[in-house]
Amino acid sequence: MTQQKDATLRERTLKAARNQSLFREINERIAEVNRRVGPFADGWVCECLDTSCAASIEMSMHEYERLRSHPNHFAVTPGHEQADVEDVVEQCQGYLIVAKRGSGAEYATAHDPRAGRSRAAKHPRSGAGEERVPPSARLRLSP
Repeated sequence: MTQQKDATLRERTLKAARNQSLFREINERIAEVNRRVGPFADGWVCECLDTSCAASIEMSMHEYERLRSHPNHFAVTPGHEQADVEDVVEQCQGYLIVAKRGSGAEYATAHDPRAGRSRAAKHPRSGAGEERVPPSARLRLSP
């Protein structure tokens, strides 16, 4: 590959990671609502790199938590995976789990909204305790 092609691929890889991290943030807000008020939705935003994508993915809260246990994993609708910047690591019913490569993997991991927080404290199994979320990060629902 030429230097120009390498630079273009690096740019595309980082752009994909940024876009997918944005969709991950949206899904984190959906998960927060589900944890706080009970099952609100099983529909999640497709975490592909296309910012105009409006596809949704159905998965349980348990499946979502399993996905989020890997900071470099994203859920995408079949056909939305991009072989030049990510690898399909698992095929699930109605969606694929992809992992970024190279600088995209580094970006996704560094921008994991759950990084630096204890997963046990954030997701208590006993139901005791409550996640501390700053007001600015909370999803606002209209009455």
